Amino acid sequence: MDQVARPGLHDGSIETPSPLDRLGRAGMIGAPMIGLALLLSKFGYIRNTGQVDGLLSTIYIGGFLCTAIGLRIAGVTGRDKVGTVVSGIQIAGLVLAIVWALLTAVRIPVFFEPLWVITDLAWPFSHLFMLVVGITAWRARIWTGQPILMLFVCGSAVPMAMGARQLSGDLGAVIVFAVLTTTPLILIARKISLGRSVHA
Repeated sequence: MDQVARPGLHDGSIETPSPLDRLGRAGMIGAPMIGLALLLSKFGYIRNTGQVDGLLSTIYIGGFLCTAIGLRIAGVTGRDKVGTVVSGIQIAGLVLAIVWALLTAVRIPVFFEPLWVITDLAWPFSHLFMLVVGITAWRARIWTGQPILMLFVCGSAVPMAMGARQLSGDLGAVIVFAVLTTTPLILIARKISLGRSVHA
């Protein structure tokens, strides 16, 4: 049975999670994993780009991908051609990024060097592209207020972390990146999970 024993809003009946609910929950689960991986790597508990790092990155990017799919299903970037193209680029970038994470996690040798380069670059690109997602979502006006802001916060994570590295070293960069990805992605995924995006 594909049901969970969650009370209904009014009659106490069993409620089946919607696709947006499932995607949002997956996004919330994945969001903290990159911060965990970066901190464990920084303090020497795991090896950077090692198997554990790859596994945590896979969970993180998988959750991020679920969030991006949820944004598309909810129509947050709009139902027009621009919104569709922007969502498609974001989802494609995350698919490439998760390929990199999986290659790292299972230690598969890559004989086609451009594949490694492209999938590796997809990782920061997918974060930066959230700025474009934010602009497109703001234009569509399906979401307003804090959720829109969170899209921009997530998109700023890479440049802000680079700036923090110049000011306070690697630890500062790790903390800034972890905060600017985990917090907005959890809030965005929670918004998706509530299934209110079309009417918010």
